[in-house]
Amino acid sequence: MGQCKGLLPLLGRPMITHVLDRLEPQVDNVLVSANADIAHYEALGCEVVPDSRYPYKGPLAGIFNALSVMQTDYLLVVPCDMPLLPTDLQSRLYRSLTENSASIAIAHDTQREQPLLSLLKREVCASIQSALDAGEYSVMQWLSEQNYALAQFADPSEFMNVNTPNTLKKLEVYLETMA
Repeated sequence: MGQCKGLLPLLGRPMITHVLDRLEPQVDNVLVSANADIAHYEALGCEVVPDSRYPYKGPLAGIFNALSVMQTDYLLVVPCDMPLLPTDLQSRLYRSLTENSASIAIAHDTQREQPLLSLLKREVCASIQSALDAGEYSVMQWLSEQNYALAQFADPSEFMNVNTPNTLKKLEVYLETMA
């Protein structure tokens, strides 16, 4: 999209602020994993975790870096380009994780698994580090080797992510009609 998606304007505000509006009531602390535009995220009041150990190696590296610095037992992972996140994402992932005695729970949107909408126990940090040290940077590949639980969600529109300018325009029209 030519720039950091989280900072793209959506209804006059950076897209990440819409994500934060839905996320912040569900968590105690927000960490933003970023390789660039760090000052912009900090200006929004976010604590930024740069991908220092595995720079520019993708979301799995960002998850590892967040797990490495967090002060809690669980990490809720969400992308910056999904501004319609479910307002009960954390509680449903936590319920699935505990009911299944798992270390990881990921969302399923009735159509597919959403691996970047997940709740992870801190204990998976070593497993992620092993994968990264072995040159494996794919979240899906790493997950395929884990025992994880699924949390079912009934409304796939909550998982709309913005990957193109056209999708961004459609999302703006959708949000304006909902206002």
